[in-house]
Amino acid sequence: LLRHHPSWQEFHDDMVYGIQYPFKEEIDEETRTSQLKANMERGNHKSALKEDERQHVTKLMRTDVENGYAVPITAEGVRRLKDAEVYPVGLQDQNTIDEPRLRHAIVQPV
Repeated sequence: LLRHHPSWQEFHDDMVYGIQYPFKEEIDEETRTSQLKANMERGNHKSALKEDERQHVTKLMRTDVENGYAVPITAEGVRRLKDAEVYPVGLQDQNTIDEPRLRHAIVQPV
């Protein structure tokens, strides 16, 4: 089905070879470890930490894990990963066009 999409080759290559993110510059190891420590200490954005929103974050993250888009790992596991970087998760409310309800989306800066 997707093979007939105009961007099929790009999608195929991303899935087979991975996505190349165009970073302006590489960060040195000292900066990376400093940022990793700071981001892990800071934690997620306030939007993802509100008690009444936590259920939505949990549901969205569980769905990503079940679909194979994310892999749960302990904080210690992250610290031991070579070249690991961590970014806070936020929650963005979205109004839908076709249904009278509110949707939630996980947002992560890259």
